[in-house]
Amino acid sequence: MRKNILFLVFLSLAFVFSITANRIDVTGGGGGGASTSGSDNEVLTDDGAAGITSESNLTFDGSTLTVTGEAHVSGNVGIGTSTPTSILHLFDADPALLFDGSTSGDTDFWIGVTADEEGDNDDYFGIGSTLTKGTLPNISFDRLGRVSCSNWDDPVFIADFTIVDRASETSLAVACYSDTSTHNAYINWHKSHTDTIGTWVETVDTEVIGEFTFFGVDTSPTAEEGAMIQVIQDGAAGAFVPTNMIFSTWSSTAENANQLFLHHDGNVEISGREYLTYTMPR
Repeated sequence: MRKNILFLVFLSLAFVFSITANRIDVTGGGGGGASTSGSDNEVLTDDGAAGITSESNLTFDGSTLTVTGEAHVSGNVGIGTSTPTSILHLFDADPALLFDGSTSGDTDFWIGVTADEEGDNDDYFGIGSTLTKGTLPNISFDRLGRVSCSNWDDPVFIADFTIVDRASETSLAVACYSDTSTHNAYINWHKSHTDTIGTWVETVDTEVIGEFTFFGVDTSPTAEEGAMIQVIQDGAAGAFVPTNMIFSTWSSTAENANQLFLHHDGNVEISGREYLTYTMPR
């Protein structure tokens, strides 16, 4: 009966409890932990017989805590740790939560940390579409803030945002649904001449404003440029930013620089020869 009372009091007061190995640690309450007497820290363990069972649909068999129905906990909950520091504190080599749908055939998910156990601070946080944590991470985040979207076990962080697929096409879509004719789907490239995020500082002459680069793989094998579109500022900024847009490709040995050059003054240069733009007669 004392065990039942311990559990009932534990559920109703502001305690911190955690489950480790074959015991439940209950801390706090100010009135002697999970009971009305004794120390402020109570340890509930299996008595080796029928385990700990309460009449309030809560059982503990020495290793597993089972709750049937509702459970209300005030304070922090630790799983794998006896010193939780937040509302829910998971402690494990690869701490994760599993979302196992009860409908057969539906997709299940996990969310958590995948570590390489090397102590080198290069692990990642991911969300995957399976009940095996750490596998099939659909989206992953590393400690540098980079994001990888993939459909295989090991995320690839080539850039700040990477989309990876295998044995299939890889695509990126920006979609707009609107019955307003001026609404559209677009991507903006921004450049500010400062290291302070969120601050606008005037860009300067010869500053690279943005670019598209297309890579292939050379004989090394190393990823190498195959084509590029660059936007470079030409002169000081005024009410607008004067820029040149440059299109380049590569042969197998060198860059074909400035194959198509759209000047800030409206002229067009093709392979080093500049042409004035003009209006075609009607």
